[in-house]
Amino acid sequence: KARALACEQTPQAKNLRRVSALGLAEINADDLEEAVVQARRAGVSTEAVNEGVTKVAQARRWSAASDALAVATAPPTTDVSAEVKMYRLRKSVVEARAVGLPLVEVEMAETQLTRMEAVVEVKRGAERELAFSLPGFFSKAEPERMRAAIGVARSAGVAEATVADAEDKMARVLQREEEERKRQAKEQKRREADAAVAQAEAEARASELL
Repeated sequence: KARALACEQTPQAKNLRRVSALGLAEINADDLEEAVVQARRAGVSTEAVNEGVTKVAQARRWSAASDALAVATAPPTTDVSAEVKMYRLRKSVVEARAVGLPLVEVEMAETQLTRMEAVVEVKRGAERELAFSLPGFFSKAEPERMRAAIGVARSAGVAEATVADAEDKMARVLQREEEERKRQAKEQKRREADAAVAQAEAEARASELL
């Protein structure tokens, strides 16, 4: 017992207690791990060493969660889709809460996630409306609806290629409508001309009978 008490007073034991007493945000996991190794070699109690080992794991998890949250909330440095960024942010928020990161940091990340989800939902809605506004086999073209859907899609951040394709389809619809309008106008003039000729012929026959 006296030897055990003596081991607890060694520099290694005191160093282990000192490093372990720090908060998770202040602990350097490598330093604590080294303190655990030295304490074990010095014969410090198994209980104290095991507590140190547990604290190392907690510190590493804390550090990893803190780093992941920082990366997830930072502007992306590569071309990453909103869905991927939201997945990473959502995952990092869950882990941050689990390890007990400062509440203010977690809440700020959650706010950012909520805003991103709202933006993505608006974008998805715009994509759906744009798709529904386009003419299909069983749907009639509605240029005004298409024009409105294109404007909303562009402002919501829908891929420019998708918007441009919709604009091309709308242009073709408008062109067909214009061609149909001209055809109908031409047909109307032809009918009016035919009617005028028929009227003139009828009047000529009537005058011959007088």
